[in-house]
Amino acid sequence: MRIIQNQELAKRICHYFEHCANRKKKNVVAHFIKEGIARRTIYNVLSRYKVRQSAIYKSGGGRPILLKNKKLTDRVKALYKKDPNMSERKAAAILKISPSYLQEVKVNKAGIKSHVCKSVPHYINDQKSRTKTACGKIVEKLAPVRSGKIIIMDDETYCAVDPNDVPGRKYYHCTLSEDVSPEKKFKSKKKFFKKFLIWQAMDEYGNVSKLYIFTGTRNWQTYLKECLSKRLIPFIKNRDVLFWPDMATCHYAIQCTEFLKENNVDFVTKVNNAPNTPSVRPIEKYWALLKREYAKRKTPAKNLNSFRRIMQTTARKVSENNGPALMSHLRKKLRQVGRKGVYEPYKH
Repeated sequence: MRIIQNQELAKRICHYFEHCANRKKKNVVAHFIKEGIARRTIYNVLSRYKVRQSAIYKSGGGRPILLKNKKLTDRVKALYKKDPNMSERKAAAILKISPSYLQEVKVNKAGIKSHVCKSVPHYINDQKSRTKTACGKIVEKLAPVRSGKIIIMDDETYCAVDPNDVPGRKYYHCTLSEDVSPEKKFKSKKKFFKKFLIWQAMDEYGNVSKLYIFTGTRNWQTYLKECLSKRLIPFIKNRDVLFWPDMATCHYAIQCTEFLKENNVDFVTKVNNAPNTPSVRPIEKYWALLKREYAKRKTPAKNLNSFRRIMQTTARKVSENNGPALMSHLRKKLRQVGRKGVYEPYKH
């Protein structure tokens, strides 16, 4: 592994010498010393390059690589090309070699690296194609940049009243684990905990509307009166917007859509809405940051009114600190999905 790293360093030094340093050694040395590379190492590489005109190391002495080792490398490449998700233990059993030797061949000879799979939504039926079409339509036709329309989205989430019940990792720090009390060492998990439902709207600049927090389940009457009428319309403030609601059934009740039309609010219809797209709805990430900030509290809210006051303050803090950054690439991600598919935002 060290040989490969040294080889890569030599290539970088020679490339900088030829293309960036005007073939002056002192410029190369001054650049790479800042990275912590030894001065003698840099001069040795440049000296070899001056003699051989190549940054590639000479092959070491000794016996040549056996043909069977080359065949093994080819078999390893073919095996992982066929099934990239195969574990090293299973691959080693198929090739009849030890896992440690497979690791050596895979990394040093085959040049294969391991990567962690990213979690993405599970799409069913035609959701992938519907999402691609819908995202492209939202950003290119319904709210193109030239139209001046501002995209506003809304969403709901449940939040635990007790900060200890908010999902997430909890750490403790110590010299000896035995010295820490069980209350600090373990995180208790309730099967059923008290929680409230939170609704909020967010525009593409990271600004948020007033929160609506309530108990129970959603229905169109509550959504129309408390969310759309009392909070969304004042939040719009006569701006030219495209309202992009969540795909919950109550959001598309006839009474709700008629209310939006009466108030001249252009919105994404259910047919044109993109299902299962957390990657292009930054409000999902906003909820996670909001809950993480609330989880820092030591004591839970005493009642619903107390919870509302706390969450309003927390929401203002999170939106001011993170809102613009969360929404800055909204249109870019919509274009990525619309042009290249649902997995494109996860590649960056």
